[in-house]
Amino acid sequence: MNKQQNLITRISIGLLGIPIVIGLIYLGGIYLTIFMIIIFVLGLSELYDLLDNKGIPPNKYTTILAGIIILITAGLQPGLVKFIIPLIVIILLLNILIGNIKNSVRSLSSSIFSTVYIPLNLGFILLTRQLPEVGFKITLTTFVTVWACDTFAYFFGSWLGKKPLAPKISPNKSIIGAIAGFIGSIVTVTLLYLFKILPNNISLIKIIGIGILIGVFTQLGDLIESIIKRDMDVKDSGSILLGHGGVLDRFDSILIVAPVVYLYSLLFFF
Repeated sequence: MNKQQNLITRISIGLLGIPIVIGLIYLGGIYLTIFMIIIFVLGLSELYDLLDNKGIPPNKYTTILAGIIILITAGLQPGLVKFIIPLIVIILLLNILIGNIKNSVRSLSSSIFSTVYIPLNLGFILLTRQLPEVGFKITLTTFVTVWACDTFAYFFGSWLGKKPLAPKISPNKSIIGAIAGFIGSIVTVTLLYLFKILPNNISLIKIIGIGILIGVFTQLGDLIESIIKRDMDVKDSGSILLGHGGVLDRFDSILIVAPVVYLYSLLFFF
């Protein structure tokens, strides 16, 4: 697929997917929870294939069980999360009793990584959506700003980027693209604030703060997945989203941004 075809595919999928995601964020509750479970299962399938090729597959069914418990609790009964975490630890540790003894520690480590990387981080999106008064707007801001950061980084990086940001990790990412993505994040949250999409009782300084964090961690999340893919010797985590690659390629930044935004919200918005 050449650059022009790739761009057309990316735009087409974005135009279709973005309104759906925004609608699900607005509805919240069971609708957003089901969506996160679908993303988790698809993402885990991609990650499982990558890890399996390296000979370190997680216990898929144990991880699916743990992930679904996390997401249902975070989306529908967030007050029970503190009770669920010990249960998840027990489930994952019992995983070591399943399968080949020789590879048990590697399987356990892989299962713990898979659970932390995908469903636990997706759970923070659901927890953020459950925050009183600001939940919907902060969750919407998170997604829109991550999309803006990716878009600014992609277009300006493709147009002006020459010096790579991290050549050993991802040679296609440029310093110019990273700077553009960072600036795009701050501009986006500022516009959302000025157009009153964000709550009026939150100061602009705090809003810019969340834009700075998203601008940094969006790109760190992208680099983290790039390291995983480089270690697994693949270009994309999957191909389900065509020009966007796999589910993990599309949600890699959100996975890292979600817990950061949730923690920031607890510290500065309440």
